[in-house]
Amino acid sequence: MAVRGDLHDSSNLGGHMELISAVFSSALVFVAVVVQHISNVSRRGASYVMSSRPEPAPMDGFSGRATRTLQNNLESCSMYAPVALAIVILHRETTITYYAALIYMLARVVFTFCYWFKVEGLRSMAWLVGMICTVTVIVRLLN
Repeated sequence: MAVRGDLHDSSNLGGHMELISAVFSSALVFVAVVVQHISNVSRRGASYVMSSRPEPAPMDGFSGRATRTLQNNLESCSMYAPVALAIVILHRETTITYYAALIYMLARVVFTFCYWFKVEGLRSMAWLVGMICTVTVIVRLLN
């Protein structure tokens, strides 16, 4: 692992975990969109997803969980990504923000899969860990 003082060397991409995690949170939203869309197509048919969708999609089953997963990932990304980017732009990276970013990504992946596959206890724990990581990065930015 790189020494935190060496992080601003552009050849050391592994040191910019905060930047990687911000991009990752956006990519996870994209994956959730694709899964939710495929779920809607398989449940309601292509004509539904290509329409103006006058009726909302049912929120039960996998399709509903995929929709709720997408919504939660959007909310998490909107809280986390701007702060993580600000940490990088302002050169406020620390060992704590590095590990918070790494753990945030792992927690969001666990959360996403647990939501999709109805693993409720672990899902809630992963959500909490992700929120703690978000707060950790916010506090570091504000201090």
